Amino acid sequence: KSLETSVAGVTSQFLEAMQIDIIFGDGFTETDLDVGTNVIIIDKTAARRLFEFEENALGQTITYGKNSYSVVGVCTSSSSVMTSYAYVPVKTAIRLSPDHFDTPDITTAFAREGYDIEKLVAETKEYLKNLFSMTDEQAQDYIYIMAMEEMIQEVDSFMGMFQALMTAVAGISLLVGGIGIMNMMLTNVTERIREIGLRKALGAHKGNIIAQFLMESIMLTLVGGVIGTLVGYGGALALARFAGDLVSEGATIVPVVSPLTAFLTATICVVIGVIFGLYPASRAANLDPVESLRHQ
Repeated sequence: KSLETSVAGVTSQFLEAMQIDIIFGDGFTETDLDVGTNVIIIDKTAARRLFEFEENALGQTITYGKNSYSVVGVCTSSSSVMTSYAYVPVKTAIRLSPDHFDTPDITTAFAREGYDIEKLVAETKEYLKNLFSMTDEQAQDYIYIMAMEEMIQEVDSFMGMFQALMTAVAGISLLVGGIGIMNMMLTNVTERIREIGLRKALGAHKGNIIAQFLMESIMLTLVGGVIGTLVGYGGALALARFAGDLVSEGATIVPVVSPLTAFLTATICVVIGVIFGLYPASRAANLDPVESLRHQ
């Protein structure tokens, strides 16, 4: 079998820093790291795709490029469902691919708790510039420092824009749906003029008529909300199964509808039913009972 994966030459500290846990096998030994032996750690996504079960991968041989590697460990997977990862000792990467890895090009580090991240980024860049005797222009081209805080801010900004767009689309959908409810209720009032006149002639007050049509409007929106929730969950379930197949054969991802989401959905349905059902209900309540009974 073959598999597209990202392979990185790393130190043992990298795996620890990135909170990558070895779930099967012993991982790299001190000899592997010092000498640069042909060993490899693959994540469980790659292990499942290549060997069906994670534990089956241990001791197997993998060919990457022109070289063969012995699997000495299976680690936890990345959060990405599209990409699998593998790791070799950094000295192995430098020895086997000197054109690509003449020197380690990425360092992962942690800041002390409470330290100003922006200040730390600036200080680190200045330190590296002086360490390698670079000019400002060279430092701009060769030194890139990325703080996870910046990435989180960028993701939050993107998600905020996406959420605003989805809110606008949902708002327009609610408006169109509400207008449809109102037109349906107005038609309902027109078709039931004699019934309304008869109820008022028998003693029904305006409040009774308004309550009746508002309840009908709310029931319409609630039924629509339930159907929409079921269709949405069905779509999420189908998407989850597709995503599970991308991760690994037999992997299961289960979508969850929280009680808060269900409560908000029901609340929005009730509000839409009241807002767009109020005018038809008021129109029905204000009909003249005598004229209504004459209506054919």
